[in-house]
Amino acid sequence: MARRASTPRGSAKARPTLESLLEERQTITKWLARLSESDDTPEELRSKVQADYETRMNAVREHLQGYAKQLRDSLTKETVKQGDLVEKEESAKGRLGEAKLRHSVGEYTDDQWNKTNSEIQGELEDARKQLKVVAVEVARLEDVISSIDKPREAEEDQVPLTELEPSSLGDAGELATIQPGQDASGDDGKAAK
Repeated sequence: MARRASTPRGSAKARPTLESLLEERQTITKWLARLSESDDTPEELRSKVQADYETRMNAVREHLQGYAKQLRDSLTKETVKQGDLVEKEESAKGRLGEAKLRHSVGEYTDDQWNKTNSEIQGELEDARKQLKVVAVEVARLEDVISSIDKPREAEEDQVPLTELEPSSLGDAGELATIQPGQDASGDDGKAAK
């Protein structure tokens, strides 16, 4: 009898959900902000923790990249919905104005006006509530998409902390800047003759 091949636990990672990634991104952002405010921690420990947070943030960004198309599709749907709701609101305003005019010239009785006004006001209120919800969602999606698409020029110009050697710390413990083509000592690799 043949045995079925089984996958060891943990070897196949499930794709994180979009919401969990957004929550994690927000949490790491808060941690990074608090870390920069921490005054009583030695710089090497702060740098180590910051490097860890930045690595985790990069992983979150990479996972979010996998959701980019889905996010753009959702944004398109929400903006169409927003447009439809704006049209619905404008239509209701127009119908309300028309009904008010018809009442003022005597076509509609007070009862007809009150009934029509009440119905249209309910539609307006509903459309405005939905517009607020959609506007929040559109703003959230735009924020997430821009954070995925945002060029990371500052990070590209810097050597990641994980690539720095301990000898790149100066005598006072400050971080020395290493330019591309230099080793950790600051030399360009050419021996003086």
